[in-house]
Amino acid sequence: MNRLLPAVGMMFGLSGCIEHEARITSAPVGAEESGVAYLGYTPQPVPSDPPPAVDRRSPLPVSIPVTWYTFRRDAHGAILRDDRTVQTPLPWWQRFPCDVVTDFTPITLSVRVETVITPREVALRDPAELKAEAKAYGYAR
Repeated sequence: MNRLLPAVGMMFGLSGCIEHEARITSAPVGAEESGVAYLGYTPQPVPSDPPPAVDRRSPLPVSIPVTWYTFRRDAHGAILRDDRTVQTPLPWWQRFPCDVVTDFTPITLSVRVETVITPREVALRDPAELKAEAKAYGYAR
């Protein structure tokens, strides 16, 4: 028993670590655009210097909601939008029964996701067409 205790202590002392990392960045926008970027739950003004970005690390999978909308003040007056959720995957080596081995391996395993925000122009639609579609789905009278 006396020899078993140090061996178990060494096993836990040398055990590895799992790190999930998500990085979301955006390209700089011109002065003709203005709006807000929600990277996670924190609003960040657009344009800004440096451009909006967020880093998140965790031993568990990371999930970050992203909402980006800007209005372009040019001849077209377009609205640009991007909605998504950035997630780090749960790799095979972090699932049972493989995780029993990797939890006690004395190395740090990393899962990284890097995403660049690319808002797209929202297509203009005819108001009558929108109302007809809303009625068809039960959202308008």
